[in-house]
Amino acid sequence: MSPAFRGKRVVGTAVVSAALLSTMVLSTAGVSGATSTTQSRVQSHTSIPAAVAALKKLFVRPIHIPVNKKITKPIPKGKTIDFVVCGVPQCAILASPLEAAAKYLHWKVVTIAGGLTPATIDNAWNQVVHNKPSAAMGTGFPEIVFSSQLAQLKADHIPVINGFVTDKSGAGVVAVVNGQPSYTYAGTALSVFVLGIDGTKSDSLFVGSTTFPASTFEQNAYIAENHKLCSKCQETNLDEAATATQAQVISDVIAKVNANTKINFVVCSQPTYAAGLPQALKTAGHASVKILVNTPDPTTLGYLKSGKIAGIMDVPNTDAMAEFIDALARHEVGMSTTPSEGAGGDWAVVKKTASQVTYPYFLVKGALGQYEKLWK
Repeated sequence: MSPAFRGKRVVGTAVVSAALLSTMVLSTAGVSGATSTTQSRVQSHTSIPAAVAALKKLFVRPIHIPVNKKITKPIPKGKTIDFVVCGVPQCAILASPLEAAAKYLHWKVVTIAGGLTPATIDNAWNQVVHNKPSAAMGTGFPEIVFSSQLAQLKADHIPVINGFVTDKSGAGVVAVVNGQPSYTYAGTALSVFVLGIDGTKSDSLFVGSTTFPASTFEQNAYIAENHKLCSKCQETNLDEAATATQAQVISDVIAKVNANTKINFVVCSQPTYAAGLPQALKTAGHASVKILVNTPDPTTLGYLKSGKIAGIMDVPNTDAMAEFIDALARHEVGMSTTPSEGAGGDWAVVKKTASQVTYPYFLVKGALGQYEKLWK
């Protein structure tokens, strides 16, 4: 789940020659693997100008949050929010930023462990119904898996804000944050990175999980952009259950690469999939296969700093937690939540810029401060 997830798509037309622009981007970005091999590809006219130009833009870190409409009515204080936290590390990291944003409005957040199975999710949302909070929030799981609880919350006039999903608002969900627009952008950005580096010789493996529907949406956007920019490029996918062990993920990836030795990029839709993967690929005789990770964590940042992976796509997941609070604030004062449901931008992080990424991985520096200005 990386979710997700943005803003306008950045694919454009190269202004300078493909060979020159490719050399400029790769030399300034510090991408692992940008050696004589990459240079020979450029010289053989295999670069894709539109992908190279788009990737150059992705190397620039966003400086503004995606919301710019000020809340013009007094925001009520004293709200209590139940937050159902899914069972992957990328969800757990979101609780603290949500609490920090809520604190500014004198709101309180109660976290409830959601786990990863239908039973644990059901239990978590039953707890929300029992608690009768002022509002409820969740990430990663579509409304269909807690539809009965959602109906009860709606009957109790308790608004729900969901995020990192591809649902639409309605049926008790008053807003969807980091939704479809974000995952379309995220999949597009991942494709741009791969094609911007490997050009028309790209043959990639996308590792995702249909446990989280947003991952499939992101993968579909990745494939669509691949086909748009490079009709001859190849890609395949690997669907991992959310409960799969890392040993199983690595075994599955190696099996895929062994079966197709033309694969030159592995795209991990979440950072946990990359744990141990660089060494496993090397041991299996595939040291030249590059790795791109969607969203950072301590392990993958370490890999990037040491040149073991090609890049990390830093996405506005942490920033989005203030967007949840923004959406609820707009709902509480009777304003449209639409400004809170747009997409931000992603940042392609490479070895040269890895040191700029720090826990808890805010994309926009001072993001919470920018939101607070909208709430004054």
